[in-house]
This record gives sequence, C-alpha cells and structure tokens, in this order.
Amino acid sequence: MIAMPSTTHPAAFDIYDFVLMLWKDRLKLMLFTLVGLLAGIAVAFVLTPIYRAEATVQIRAERAGAGMLEALAGQFGSLGSLVGAALGSEQDDRGITLATLQSRTIVQGYIEKNNLLPELYERKWDKSRNQWKRDDPQYVPTSQDGFKKFKEKIFSVSDDKKTGLVVVAVEWKDPRTAVRWLNDLIANTNQILKDRAIRESEANLRYLEAQSKNTTMVELRLALSKLMEAEYKKLMIARNTEDYILRIIDPADVPRKKIRPKRTIIVGLAGALGLTVGLAFVIVVNAVRRRTLARGFADHADR
Repeated sequence: MIAMPSTTHPAAFDIYDFVLMLWKDRLKLMLFTLVGLLAGIAVAFVLTPIYRAEATVQIRAERAGAGMLEALAGQFGSLGSLVGAALGSEQDDRGITLATLQSRTIVQGYIEKNNLLPELYERKWDKSRNQWKRDDPQYVPTSQDGFKKFKEKIFSVSDDKKTGLVVVAVEWKDPRTAVRWLNDLIANTNQILKDRAIRESEANLRYLEAQSKNTTMVELRLALSKLMEAEYKKLMIARNTEDYILRIIDPADVPRKKIRPKRTIIVGLAGALGLTVGLAFVIVVNAVRRRTLARGFADHADR
C-alpha cells in the first residue's frame, strides 16, 4: 500500500509521498541498477580494446637552394618562368606532403602490398580455410573498401598550423601492429616523395645542361651554372636524407593503455540507465495504483 496524504484527495502527490515510494520500492530500484551494471560490465569486456599509436613529425621544406633559384628565376625569360614554376611555395610543399600521406597511393597501396584486407575484415575471413566465408562479390571487401575504412576509422593526420607539427596516428586492436603500420606509412611517404624529388631534379639538370651547351652568352651560362648548383644540392639532400620530407620529432612507441572502450564510463552509464529505467517503472506502477485507488475512493463516496 502507498501512503495517502489525505482521505479527501487520494491522488495527491508530494515530496513525502515520492520519498516514501522510493523507500518502499528500493529493492526494485536496486535490482534495475544491478541489472544495468551487469549489462554494462558485459558490454565493456566484450568490446575489442583499441590502442592508439602516434608520432609527431615535422614537414621539411622541399626547397634546398630555393633562395638562389628565386633570385635568378626572373632574369632569363622562359628559363626563369620554368624555374619559378618548379619552385612553387613552402605551403604547396606542405599541402602536397599531407595529401600524399593520406593518398590512395600510400594507404591503398600499403593495404594491397601487405594483404591487409583479411585483417581489416576478420569477421568475413575464414582463417581455417584461408579464404572469405562467402564467395560473393557483394560480400568480399575490395581494396577501395579497405582504403575507406582505414582512413575513416584507423588512420588520422592532424596538422597543427601554429606549431607546424603534424600528428600521425593509427588506432588498432593490436598495439604493435598499430606502431608498425604507422612507421611504414610514414616511411613509404618519405620514399615516394624522395623518389619524385630525385626524378624532378635529374630532369631539371638534364634540361639545364642542354641549355648550357646551346648558349654562348657568358651571363646566361653563369646563371645556368648557379641553377645547376642549386639542383645538385637538392639532389644530394634527396639521395642522402632518410627522412626526406617527414622528419620524426617524437617517434611512435608501443601503447600500453587502450583508448577505448572506457570500461568505467560504460559501466557507470549502464548503471545510471538501469536506475533511470527502474525509477520510470516504479513511478508508472505507483501512478497506476494511485489512479486505481482514486477511482475506488470515488466510487465508495458516491455510494
């Protein structure tokens, strides 16, 4: 039975009634809370732990000898225009580097080269038979699917424009694998940009050497010689620098603590949800009882 505040208004409800109601139904509230806590614990320990490996890198300016080239770029007509176009800007270099790091060439190429699709979609992969569980083109993931999943859920690049530093991160269930993938992606990006810079410098040198042979102007030959000197410097740096563009400031270390799931938070929220559901249940049940009692009282008064 529920305490009635008065005999004339059995449906009335005040703070005293509410506290009394909670006290009388405390076992139900405890039961709902316990069920919520147990469900939260189950979910928290069923979810796969995810670890985050990250490295802080600095983007080197791909502009060795740029000052000399810029000084000469406007002095010799079409040759100066060519050199000026080749120089670009530091901002262009930065944008190209970040775009390359996250490009299909790097990410999708890495997935294909290392056959990562079975690992990325392990629920669809039959390890015992070493094949996909279903031979259906709509079911089997493609390298494009892997690229999309990798960029959206696993791989991230954060550019801090104030410091000029870039944080590159990989989130995965195995911490050592996350570090390996991260280091490989950075190294592959450096290698591709390095090879590209070498090819461009070699092409520029061939062009400049040809122009030097075909001119008799002393000043122009001197300018070409200085341009070649700058290109040779760029070529030397590209060939002899391991971390050519992405210079690692803070290398990735094997993470020991997972970033998710946050088990304490999950369990706490689940317990709060259980308590909330219990409160709603108790309030509704008692409201129905009050209404029933009120009707009975009204019928009795009419008689």
